[in-house]
Amino acid sequence: MFATTRVIAHPLSPRAGMQRALTLAGIIVALALASAPRAFAQAGDHPVDRHYKLQFLGASEAISVAQNLCPAEGRCELSPLGSYELRVIADAATQTAIAKALREADLPPAAQAFQLVLLEAHRTGSGMPEGLPASARKALADVAEFLPYGRFDLLAPIAFVRTTHDARVKVASDDELSYELELAFRGDARQPGAELLVEGFRLRLVPAEPILVALAAQPGFSAGATLPRRAPVAAGSAPTPTAGNAPRAATPLPGRATPDSGSAAPAAVTPPPTVAENLLSTSFSIRKGETVVVGTSKLNGNDRALVVLLTALP
Repeated sequence: MFATTRVIAHPLSPRAGMQRALTLAGIIVALALASAPRAFAQAGDHPVDRHYKLQFLGASEAISVAQNLCPAEGRCELSPLGSYELRVIADAATQTAIAKALREADLPPAAQAFQLVLLEAHRTGSGMPEGLPASARKALADVAEFLPYGRFDLLAPIAFVRTTHDARVKVASDDELSYELELAFRGDARQPGAELLVEGFRLRLVPAEPILVALAAQPGFSAGATLPRRAPVAAGSAPTPTAGNAPRAATPLPGRATPDSGSAAPAAVTPPPTVAENLLSTSFSIRKGETVVVGTSKLNGNDRALVVLLTALP
């Protein structure tokens, strides 16, 4: 004989049924919320392809800004599309950070003022010229032990140039010679004490006469080429004949002697000036408010030298 157990199911009251339904609904909602972050994370990790058009910031500079924001893991591709457009393939969060950084960096270039001081250094004597800026005096004092010179004189007037990227300035040393500086820099000149990269600094010695400077730029006249200089004419004397206006030589009459033209010594001829002589070409970094000794160049021997100082004015 077997024992049997009867289970009698009592019907749920309406209130108990409602509580059970709410409990089941709560469990379903909790499971849905638990899976939602994973779904959102998967969607956010998906690479997005965006193009950023720039106004002032070049594509190469934009890449430098954006690459610092690429995550260590995950896809982050940067490629230029022309000079002022950047393509970025990255997740949405990285795209947001890059877009913000590019907006902050894509600003009109700020102008920076530079001061150029050209000094003639001598091995003999000591002292500095009056009116030399304090920054230049300090820079010379800092490198005094490395320079075999004791006396410094201004070789040309102090020059100032203000530019947003590149510029050219010429300062006259005397009536015949001038110094021409070509300068190019990059960096954020808005920030006090910012470090600037002078990526191009070229100093040349050129003639002061505009006609010779113009001829130096023509094809065939490279650096170091020379041009004839017009000889000065003394007061009361006739100008020296040129090939275009020289008188025709007279034919001697028969039986009459001609004067000896080779008896007198020829007059000394002044060497023609160099059209363009490269003195210094370099690149370096400088901070706003700093003065640096860019370099030196010998002047006609070992006793004198050209000393070049540049200041990035604050």
